[in-house]
Amino acid sequence: MNELQEHQPSLFDANLGAKLREDAIARVDEHNERWVDDAERQAEVALRGMAGTFTTDELWALLECGAPREPRAMGALMRRLKGRGLVELTGRYRLSKMPACHRRPKAEWAPTAPAAPAPSASSPRAEGSSPSSLPGTPAP
Repeated sequence: MNELQEHQPSLFDANLGAKLREDAIARVDEHNERWVDDAERQAEVALRGMAGTFTTDELWALLECGAPREPRAMGALMRRLKGRGLVELTGRYRLSKMPACHRRPKAEWAPTAPAAPAPSASSPRAEGSSPSSLPGTPAP
């Protein structure tokens, strides 16, 4: 092994990939917190009346808070909703209808029974509720 290889991470490191994903989602959440908070409250209402499955394209169309500065904030929103038990992944995918997504596959979600209420905007986020510490996600 040469000196360059000693300092270069493996191209195929699942644990590192998972950590980088969780760190990125946490950063997006932090930098778009106001939008994610507003979208979370609106999504909770929209999910109550939703029958069947949906993709983030369809949920986004129901939100009245506009688009976030960073479109990946939708991932932070879905992570919060999943963490609260409001949605679950179905394991199926549908092609996106958003032109910017170039018809890429998007995960299909299903609403679940209502869970814990959303944290109020004035209260600090509960310990252990950051996007990187949700059930089913690896710890950083």
